[in-house]
Formats: sequence, structure tokens, C-alpha cells
Amino acid sequence: ATEAGGENSDEDGDASHEPKVKLKKTQLREDLKQYRMEQVENNKPVYTVFTNAALDGIYASLPTTPAELLEVKGIGPKKAEMFGDDILAIVSKYVSSDRMRGGSDDDNSS
Repeated sequence: ATEAGGENSDEDGDASHEPKVKLKKTQLREDLKQYRMEQVENNKPVYTVFTNAALDGIYASLPTTPAELLEVKGIGPKKAEMFGDDILAIVSKYVSSDRMRGGSDDDNSS
């Protein structure tokens, strides 16, 4: 009984309890780290792509527009131009379409 109720039921259960997040948000952190690893060239350190603080900022704020991405500490115009579309695409998998459409309303509260 323990095997059947283990990891498989956990995946399905969490998604239905949190309507704003399509996938587990913890997976977003892993996806961002994986993306960062894929962007590293010539054995450069991963922080030359994004620092951990920048990844944490993306994870915390869930930017859905280029303007929101630029508000994340550690993301400047160059990083946004180089990686922005990919980062926003990754984040969009974890954010509901309602938040993406109404995201500008949240700008005033923060």
C-alpha cells in the first residue's frame, strides 16, 4: 500500500490543490537551474549565466513579462535580451493564464 500511495499520488494531489500553479513550484527551481547549466559555455561557472540570487528572484516573483523580469535583481538588459524569452517560457509553465493576463494589476501592490 505504501508503494501505491508514494510519489505518484503526490504529483497529482498537489496540482489540484493549488489552482494558480500548474506544476509544482519546486520543479521550477530545478528547471531554472537546468536551463542555467545548459547555457554555460567553455566550462565557465554557472553564475556567469545567472547568480543564485537571480534564480531565487525569478522563483519568488514569477515574472511573466520582460518588464517584470528586468525588476529581478541580477537581471539586466543584456541578460534579459539573451535569456529572457526562455526564462519567461519556463516560468509560464508554472503560472496560471489568469495571472499572466492580470499580472499588471499586481505591480501596484509591490
